[in-house]
Formats: sequence, structure tokens, C-alpha cells
Amino acid sequence: QTLNLMARAHLLKLHAARPPELERSDGESQAMFEERLAAAFSQYFSTARVQPLGGYDLRDSNLWEKSVQPERKRTAGAAGDQLQLLKQMLALRVEFSAALSQVYQVDAEGVCIAPEPVCGGCPVCRRESNNFTAYAVPRPVAPLLPIREPDQRLRSAAGVPRDSPTAVITYAPPLGGRRERRRWDDLVLRVLLPRLIVLGVREISTSSEWTERPAFRRLHRLCPERYLFYAPPGERDGDGWVVPRVTLLDPADPPAPVPAELFRLVRPFHLIVIPETARDPYYPTDTYRSRNPTTPLNALLSRLDR
Repeated sequence: QTLNLMARAHLLKLHAARPPELERSDGESQAMFEERLAAAFSQYFSTARVQPLGGYDLRDSNLWEKSVQPERKRTAGAAGDQLQLLKQMLALRVEFSAALSQVYQVDAEGVCIAPEPVCGGCPVCRRESNNFTAYAVPRPVAPLLPIREPDQRLRSAAGVPRDSPTAVITYAPPLGGRRERRRWDDLVLRVLLPRLIVLGVREISTSSEWTERPAFRRLHRLCPERYLFYAPPGERDGDGWVVPRVTLLDPADPPAPVPAELFRLVRPFHLIVIPETARDPYYPTDTYRSRNPTTPLNALLSRLDR
């Protein structure tokens, strides 16, 4: 509470920290792992990352009187205003959704976020014959992003012309054994995706199974912007996502056709990684690579190493 008060007084800035991402070690019992996890989260919740601002001496009592006390009074005043608003609601002098919209409005640093008023029929609405029950859930809109071109080495390694919007990469599906699957996971999470991100890929579309892996959740750290878009398979095109993308299709049994809509996405560059057995969307009896130009995954990685 004290740190939040100091942050509102602009004496320091609070920085968010990711929660611990621990994995159970080989030979570690479930009880030992849960104990280690509890200790890590205890340390996490008892630690705050702060950045002092302005070079102030935070031990100076005069600074607290000048900067913190006015913020404390402002907070207390806001709490008093809300108490009066609650009393007006109980006295049925103010419509409920208007009151709640006012309380939960955020206005900070030039950005105003106001809740949409909606009421299921409070006493004031019934008395005044108001109808605020109709409500359409707001649809979030992604911010428009500047067009970001990938590193030209990516198109060259994929074996496509410099102006090509799409490249298809094929791979041999991993065998059913645990060791082969682990090697495939390491290849995707520690080799393929990191190299693509370094060369400008900022959107990843693959099965949600991958997103549960800690290594996947750390991929955004490779970006100077510290962000990556994730698009679940089959999701409609994102508005304003004019960034290079990679789509990874997992093996299917029986082999499934490559979704035709992938080739209609508007991106500066789209790398589609498919199993060798994936079928052509327009000729389902044939594999995609037998009817279209593709590049083997090993060739792509080898060219990126040069």
C-alpha cells in the first residue's frame, strides 16, 4: 500500500515481474516440487520491483509532507465522494449503472476508459421507465501497427523471391517415441522459432499445446519490442497485424489438407511450416509438396546458419 501511494505521488515507478516458471526436475517428487514452487511464489509475492524517480531522498520527512500527503488526501477525498454516491444510490436518487460507470472510470495520463452503462432494472429505472438492459459486448480492436518487413535473409533462406509474400517449408513428422518428440520440441522452441524472431517474425500461429510450454512463453524476450502476437489455428485475420508471421501445422493422422485461407492472409511475409504428408487444399489426394514449390526445414536452417 505504501509503494502504491508513493507511485501515485510520482516518487517511484512500479515494474511488473513475471511469476516464477518452474519445471519439475528429474527424480524430484511431486511433494518436493510443490514445496519448491510454494517457496518461489512466496519470494515472488514478497518482492516488488521499483524504480526511484527524480533523485529524491525518500527518507526526507519534508518530501513526504510535500508530495505524499496531498496524494493521501486526494485518495481519501475520492473515497468520501464514492461513499456519498453510495448513499445516493441507497436513497434511490441516482440510477445505478450511471453511478457505477462513474466510480469505475479511469482517467490517467491522457487516457480515459469509461465502462459501458447497463442496468438490469434498478428501482430508479423502473420508476422512470428507463430501459438500459440492451447491451452489446464491446469487441476489442488491436492497435494499428506500422508495416514491419522481415530481414531479407529470411526470404533468401526460404528459397523464394525478394517480393514473395509466402513461403512453404516442409518437415518430416517426428516418430511416435518420447525421445523423437522431445527432439522435435527442442528444434521448434530453441532453434526454429528463435531464429525466425531474430529475423523479424512477430506473429506465431500454432496449436495451443505449444503455448503451455515455458520456453514458448519466453520467446517474446528475443524481441526488442518485447511483444509477440499469438494466433490460434483457424482464427480469423487480425486487424492491424501487419507483421511477419509463421504458421506451424502439427502432424495429423490422417494427413490433413493445408488450409487454403492461410494463403489469403495479408502479411509482409508469411512462413507456413507443414508436414511432408500434408495434402494440397485443391487436390486432397496429393501431397502439397508434390504439386507446389516448397523448401525442406533442414535446408532453411542450414541457410540461416551461413
